[in-house]
Amino acid sequence: MWSSVLRRWAGYIFAFFAGLAFTLWLVPRGLLFPVNYYDVAAVDDTADHIIGQRYFLLDQWRHPLLKTALLRWPQGTNIALSDSIPLLAIPAKLLKRYLPPGFHSIFWFLALAWCLQPVAAVFALRSTGEKRLLPALAVVVIALSMPTLLYRGLRPHESLCGHFLVLAAIGLYFRISRGSNWPAWLAAPALLVVSLLIHPYLLAMVAAVLMAAPISLLVRRDARRLPVSMAFLAAMALVGSLAYVLGYAEEVGVGHGYGLYAMNLMAPVELAGSALIPFFSAPIAASRTTYEGYQYLGLGVLLLCLVAVARVRVRLPKRACVRHSGLLFVSLGLVIFALSNNVYDGSVLIFHYEHVPRFFNSFRSSGRFFWPVAYLLVIASVVTVARRFSFKAAMAILLIAAGLQFVDATSLRLQLRDHLRRPVPWHIDRQALGALMERSDRVTLWPRFECFGNVLLDPQYLQVLLLASQYRLRTNTMYTPNPKVIGPCNAADVIGTPWEAGELRVILPFPQFDEVHPPNFREGCRPVGHLTACRMPR
Repeated sequence: MWSSVLRRWAGYIFAFFAGLAFTLWLVPRGLLFPVNYYDVAAVDDTADHIIGQRYFLLDQWRHPLLKTALLRWPQGTNIALSDSIPLLAIPAKLLKRYLPPGFHSIFWFLALAWCLQPVAAVFALRSTGEKRLLPALAVVVIALSMPTLLYRGLRPHESLCGHFLVLAAIGLYFRISRGSNWPAWLAAPALLVVSLLIHPYLLAMVAAVLMAAPISLLVRRDARRLPVSMAFLAAMALVGSLAYVLGYAEEVGVGHGYGLYAMNLMAPVELAGSALIPFFSAPIAASRTTYEGYQYLGLGVLLLCLVAVARVRVRLPKRACVRHSGLLFVSLGLVIFALSNNVYDGSVLIFHYEHVPRFFNSFRSSGRFFWPVAYLLVIASVVTVARRFSFKAAMAILLIAAGLQFVDATSLRLQLRDHLRRPVPWHIDRQALGALMERSDRVTLWPRFECFGNVLLDPQYLQVLLLASQYRLRTNTMYTPNPKVIGPCNAADVIGTPWEAGELRVILPFPQFDEVHPPNFREGCRPVGHLTACRMPR
């Protein structure tokens, strides 16, 4: 009995301990207990995530549920727009009386994502019907060595490291399309809700993969096509209602930028970040923003894909295309969306079209949408090799491919580990500015991101907000994608107005505003590092 149970769960057990060991090697202990842990998180998007979650924990409960009025006061902002991982922020707020000051759980999610990544990969593989241990071991190593996942941690985008959600969605697709019972149907809406509470991009990817199931059943004229379609629509209605209640869309402007953050046609094979063939040090860039389209598959995955394509018979792909036509259709759509309306082959623009739906700008980093296709290629290739070769040949191919993938990702892996341990210099005088914040209850920061997006290029902007989160100070601004412009955008209407009690004005060094000064400038303002800090004269 125990031997059969062990055989059944051996792949998951290995996956869990492999993910746990890798997480403990990757993530330092100081990040897992982040009380006023600033040195690593002082810049980039990590600071943005921490700021949103800290202010959410400091504020009272509001409607919508994810809103805090302390950021961008008085209208407030939604922490889902700062990628502050509401899935962990909501329970943390329920338990905040037991948490230390300055607490946040951003790096807890990073650890959780790395632990669940190989487990979800084994789930996706076993959902295809392939339940042998060797393919599971190979897919665990490959899943932990995907360049896109490692590179995403380097950006850094902690919430977008949740690739395990995409793998789980692939597993649910195969279980539903193969005739699984009601647990898979219940797991699908739960996965959609979890994805919503982590990141909207991951929600869109998970929804796209799950949508493939009713499409495949419709094409096959399966008897379950109607109930599966209705279940999917009901799940999407549930998620849409929850998103409305949580206020995901109420503060988002029209936005722009679709086509700038796209995937290059050569991205999956362009060897960027390869440790075995280190001739390229960066993704092929048709523009300065195509880092979002980084999609190198890794030498191990490329080998598996070549072997699988060479091995399959002509008739097999036809049957597979019909049986999984929904998956093929969704994958094609994801590739087209990832390429965007500016299709580049290397540095050559080969196709362009002007008019795109305005909604596309809500997902302007379209290059990310190749992730589900990449993981589908991994699962399909492993299954094909495992089933179309003899045991010894399959074992050799899978071991070689997994080893190649692991070694090829060495450079990115070490860079990520170093990134999580390397102290980041502060660009503000924390002690001097903190002393002023300690005697204030409100920070007016100028320029505002909502009015001048280029202020984000100055690392002092987010560092001032991060420091303010330690002192629970209301702020007049916050970095979120595509914000609606609410409030004044004229320097004279912000920093040139009369003082308010408890207000601290912090002015970044932007030359175009040098002529605008607060009242009593000489008495109340002084330089603090490269900033100008002003408080009402006593």
